[in-house]
Amino acid sequence: APTREMLYLGDACTFDKMYRERLDDLGVDGVRKLLTDCVERANNDRLVLLCFENLDEPGKSCHRQIFAAWYEENSGEVVPELEPDVRQNRLFE
Repeated sequence: APTREMLYLGDACTFDKMYRERLDDLGVDGVRKLLTDCVERANNDRLVLLCFENLDEPGKSCHRQIFAAWYEENSGEVVPELEPDVRQNRLFE
């Protein structure tokens, strides 16, 4: 996740740069370890990365999208967006 400092920057370009640097420092293996730890602690392999931004609003973005792009660029693995029906109705089925 971004640091508290990053969240209050107010400049999307600086935020993007700082967040990507944070991810670069962690690396793909570090990210995989953190996500694997979450799955193991929850005893559930249905992991979803969330944020509070309403991405249905034009021009909105969030750190989760930056993460998904970074992860794909660095691992070749796609982090898919949940479709609206899954987000709204079926997430916990």
